[in-house]
Amino acid sequence: MRAGRAGAWMLPLLVMLVAIGAFIPSLSAEFLNWDDGVVLVRNEAYRGLGWSQVRWAFTNTLVGHYMPLTWLTFGVNYVLGGMNPWGYHAINVLLHGVNAAMFFLISVRLLTAVGNGRDASDAPRIEVAIHRPPTPAIVAGSLLATLLFAVHPQRVEPVAWVTGRSTLLSGFFYLLAVLGYLRAIAGGRVMRWKWAGVASLGAFVAAVLSHPIAMTLPLSLLVLDVYPLRGERVWRDRLREKIPYGVVALVAAGLAVLVRHRDVLWTLAASRDLETRILFAGKSLWLYPAAFVRPSGLSPLYELPESATLSSLRFLLPILGVAGTITILYVGRHRFPGGLAAWLHMAIVVTPVSGVVHSGLQLGADRYSYLANLGFALLVGYGLAWVLLTRDTGRISALTVRLSCGIGIVVVLALAAGCWGYARTWQDSETLWRWATDVDGECAACHVHLSQAIISGAARKSPDAVPSRAREAEEHARRALALRPDLVEAYFNLGTALAAQQRYDEADVPLRAYIQRAPGDPAGPWRLGLLRLAQNKPVDAVPLFRAALDLAPDSPALRGRVEAALREQASQLERAGRHSEAAVLLNERARLVDRESR
Repeated sequence: MRAGRAGAWMLPLLVMLVAIGAFIPSLSAEFLNWDDGVVLVRNEAYRGLGWSQVRWAFTNTLVGHYMPLTWLTFGVNYVLGGMNPWGYHAINVLLHGVNAAMFFLISVRLLTAVGNGRDASDAPRIEVAIHRPPTPAIVAGSLLATLLFAVHPQRVEPVAWVTGRSTLLSGFFYLLAVLGYLRAIAGGRVMRWKWAGVASLGAFVAAVLSHPIAMTLPLSLLVLDVYPLRGERVWRDRLREKIPYGVVALVAAGLAVLVRHRDVLWTLAASRDLETRILFAGKSLWLYPAAFVRPSGLSPLYELPESATLSSLRFLLPILGVAGTITILYVGRHRFPGGLAAWLHMAIVVTPVSGVVHSGLQLGADRYSYLANLGFALLVGYGLAWVLLTRDTGRISALTVRLSCGIGIVVVLALAAGCWGYARTWQDSETLWRWATDVDGECAACHVHLSQAIISGAARKSPDAVPSRAREAEEHARRALALRPDLVEAYFNLGTALAAQQRYDEADVPLRAYIQRAPGDPAGPWRLGLLRLAQNKPVDAVPLFRAALDLAPDSPALRGRVEAALREQASQLERAGRHSEAAVLLNERARLVDRESR
């Protein structure tokens, strides 16, 4: 008994350590200019665990999501280590390791339930899965499935990217809810609302409070009820027990829609014709299984194209692939029910972020595969378990068994190596966006992020190299505008790059264009104010700084930068004998200090 218990703990621990080990490179990564700045670096509201931070966590909708529990974990990070990115990455990696261990436990239960279907009896399978020790074949299949999930390069985005924390935390509670559900329905036709059932529902609530992507769980539980948990429970009971989950899901969906309407405009994809939206959805649904099978060319941003037609192979082939796959899986559902179940689970998870209803610049994102591709990993694991379970019948040779195990080992090692290498790409912003533009040179937003990363990286690491690096940043900003003139940030980056080359008159035009297109962003007048100081026009800079502060009156960081700029410029004017102009700046700084003291 003790040995059995030790084994039951050793394998999940081993999986957890492997999952953590694959992401060691991400521990030395920086904060990235891919939402980390908005979410963490320039955001001071979450920093701490006091009442003001907790209240902010439960009332804000920054970046278009309601995720209070994720904000609280960021608050914990700040309390423990301030703004050191190592701690933020360490929590991400640890969460992924724990998730991998939980997925192993789920895999054992589900593959045992499938294996029990080999018997003539069709008794409640999950009861057997809970109470009967798994066979070595089931353990091996579960281990393969879990390792495929844990070290697949698709996991890099949510793990190596600090802002991906919401996906990991939501995934933790999602998997915990599934474990509780499997325990709650064991041994009976009706779900028992005791500790396991209540814990499952509570975990589901926590999952949607970490990220709304988890709202689809009730539908995936229904898929599990059909396969592999087929048993004697009638559909009336199955549907009734999902009502509490459904209520939580509906509330989460309502909040998600409300937040999007409030903070993030729906993209034009939401208002395009039906054909375009179907093509976007088809491309999105094909992205996740295709990348699971062939994880090459992964990118932090799969940019939403301006148009899509059936005449384009880029969209025609995925929609044909989706239609063909669904047809084949449906026709063969009696012989291969797991394939249809895995595909349905994937489609259920990603439908809220597919092209039918859309917001943001992305056509899809690897982070959404975190939950969506769990079923596909289980399919591969069952394939190995089936080979091992069948070898005793004489229908499969020993060579086939050895080849299957060898292929599984090689695939896991190859994926782990790919995961390690891709995680290194997420070390810093410039490396990441150079990779992205190499993957897709037509990604306008990737060029925008790269231009910004080049300028900020040069200023931070090698100030003497700023002018030469600024020319490269200018090229990427202009490339972005040539591809997508509607990308507002490209104007800001172009103006910044030109100003860094002291081409002030040229920089004035794109910066004014940015202010016109983004009137609510204080960065526009702030940057133009700095340009006026560089042009030796300090009096003209004052109203621009004032406008920036009016847009962000509660930002101590911005106020501090304005005060420092005014003080420095005033000192220069004093040394040049321009005392009246210096007095104007000092008076403005005094008013700012007085406003802050109030």
